[in-house]
Amino acid sequence: MAGEPRLSTTTVGVSPATVSRVLNNDKGYYLLGYRPDQSTFNDEGRRTGFHHIEVKVRRPGLTVRTRSGFYGFTEEETRRPAYRNAAEHLYAALASPFASGDIRVRMSSVFGYDPTRSSFTESILHIDARDLAFNKQPDGTYKASFAIVTATFGDNGNLVDQAERAYSIIVEEANLERTYRTGLIYIVTLPIKKPGAYQLRMAVRDSTSAHVGSANQFIEVPDIKKKRLTLSGIILSASRAQATGDTNVSSGQEDHALSSQAIRKFQHRQTMTFGYYIYNAKLDSSRQPHLETQVRLFRDGKLVYTGKTKPFDSAGQTDLRQIVARGEILLGTDLPAGEYVLQVIVVDRLAGADSLTTQWMDFDLVD
Repeated sequence: MAGEPRLSTTTVGVSPATVSRVLNNDKGYYLLGYRPDQSTFNDEGRRTGFHHIEVKVRRPGLTVRTRSGFYGFTEEETRRPAYRNAAEHLYAALASPFASGDIRVRMSSVFGYDPTRSSFTESILHIDARDLAFNKQPDGTYKASFAIVTATFGDNGNLVDQAERAYSIIVEEANLERTYRTGLIYIVTLPIKKPGAYQLRMAVRDSTSAHVGSANQFIEVPDIKKKRLTLSGIILSASRAQATGDTNVSSGQEDHALSSQAIRKFQHRQTMTFGYYIYNAKLDSSRQPHLETQVRLFRDGKLVYTGKTKPFDSAGQTDLRQIVARGEILLGTDLPAGEYVLQVIVVDRLAGADSLTTQWMDFDLVD
């Protein structure tokens, strides 16, 4: 797929304002705690069972979501290892609804479709190498070992699929600082048997330090077989012309592009490129599509930029069942730093009721 987009997140038919609210809701939370009095425990300091708690807020219109209670543990018990083995620790991180842990992990996942293998998701995982334990080997190289677990959950919360694999990476001493700076990239492709809403979760556990990190992302997989106009997920990356001095451990502009796709953080004056696939476009008598595209930017649910509607040039396309589309946006200094959503709109002038479809991807603009 050299020269083509490598795909990133997706949802269909959802407004950017709603998307922004969902992202904000899932990204942060308050952690409240308190010290129970001595009556919580018996004379021997042992826990007496489950203790029910209730949290209330005075401000109207707010909703509280919290645990219904807790089991009391003594201070001595809290110092003991919480997990019986490495697998239990790793799967606990995988089950967490929040991105968490001692290892910083970023993930960008995307729906895609290929006529030969049907629907699939492709996830680009970025691991912050500074959080891994690199041990010096007798030959002077440095080695890190870790495991990655990937799981797919349905909209009902049930586990659909999972996979686990152990990895080792060996780095020359001269490349160690660059590895720390750029991190590690792994690409995970999973087949999807049925359309629907899914949550993809990945967890990483360092074999030496036992540190764990996780990331998750929601993804909507449409039914391509219904022949409706559909877009894949959108891939965001920094312009190749700017991919200098910031490469992955294996070096090269392609590695830089993968890193920026996973992290999705861009700076002012950068040119952000985006790519996606268009499926089920209608064709005229000369076997050509009649498509129009438009992009919009949202910040905090508010429209801040509207691009011009442009006719799509299909020249050079090799497979009109999955049309490759690209574009770019210069992130000017007039845009304040913060969280943004890029929306892509595609209109098929040859289609009827299903002539319009949209797709989005979130990213951060930093100073």
